Amino acid sequence: MPSARDGSPHVPLPAEVCPELVEEAPVGIFIVREGRVVSGNRWMREFSGQAMSEERPLELLALIHPEDRAHVSRHLPLSPTGPDGRPDFTARFLRGDGAVREGELFTRRLHFRGRDAVQGTLVDITSRAEAERSLQESAARLEESNRYRQLFGDILSHDLMNPVWVAENYLRLVVDGGVPEGKLPFYEGMRGSLAKARSILADARTYLRIQDRVAFSREPVDLGFLVEETARGLRPLWEEKGQRVSFALAADAVCNAGPLLKEVVWHLLSNAIKYGPPDSPIEVVVSDGPRVRLEVRDRGPGVLEVDRENIFQRFERMEKGSILGVGLGLAIVRRLLGLYEGLVWVEDNPGGGSVFIAELPAADR
Repeated sequence: MPSARDGSPHVPLPAEVCPELVEEAPVGIFIVREGRVVSGNRWMREFSGQAMSEERPLELLALIHPEDRAHVSRHLPLSPTGPDGRPDFTARFLRGDGAVREGELFTRRLHFRGRDAVQGTLVDITSRAEAERSLQESAARLEESNRYRQLFGDILSHDLMNPVWVAENYLRLVVDGGVPEGKLPFYEGMRGSLAKARSILADARTYLRIQDRVAFSREPVDLGFLVEETARGLRPLWEEKGQRVSFALAADAVCNAGPLLKEVVWHLLSNAIKYGPPDSPIEVVVSDGPRVRLEVRDRGPGVLEVDRENIFQRFERMEKGSILGVGLGLAIVRRLLGLYEGLVWVEDNPGGGSVFIAELPAADR
């Protein structure tokens, strides 16, 4: 959108001083009378694709982007009755070929061939404006990255310290000879604490690997086969809880993704196991089509509508305590799917619980 500028006024070159210099200037120099361009140098003629003469005048607003015309009309003295001064602002301009360019427009009132007119100078600042926006975006991304890195470090250190501290105290009991009767609970407690630490570190490594990526190279991936392969590693977890996992996998659901898609499948399946109650069913469905779809249906507590966006953000999760991880799993899922041009969202399961749905572009056949 156009914006006002501060600073010293720009003084356009009067044509009567040096017509050759004006004609060959690397900026647009033109004369406006009653809202129409009646004369323009070579730059302006090439920019507009118009001759620009008193015989064939060009409406100045025809050179302005439609969304900026009201702004220009308010600030540019298009007629001799307009306000005095030198407005100095930016706006979007339309080239004769339809391309949109950003420009600075400087004006001054003068007499042209015995009549009141406005002389304008148009400077194309598109490259500069794009560079400034790119710099601002880079600075914003860097600031966000630094902020989240600090937050990530704080949360990671807090969540890691607790299980490591528990494991350390168990080991101290071994050293001091104070192991209680019945060693199995003791070793299970140690194993669980270390498994929690390992899970946190694995998610942290994946997250740090992908957070600054713009895209990934892609290749055909059989999603049904990937689900079967991933589920084999998770079977002990759902069997321990007595959960019943069923699969309905399309035979030729090939998507355009890559090796890290396994992280997406792992997190969605493991979430269903973590949040699903003991002895409950979990359904995993893979379907084919223009977009390949994975659905994971659980009978857990469900996700309130107000939370359905938050759970995909960094460091958000439904519950703390015995649930493994620091809330990075679903953030990893969304980030990876975005890099593969995919989507993920959550819906209510009609039978109670949640349905997590991931979609990806189908591979070319």
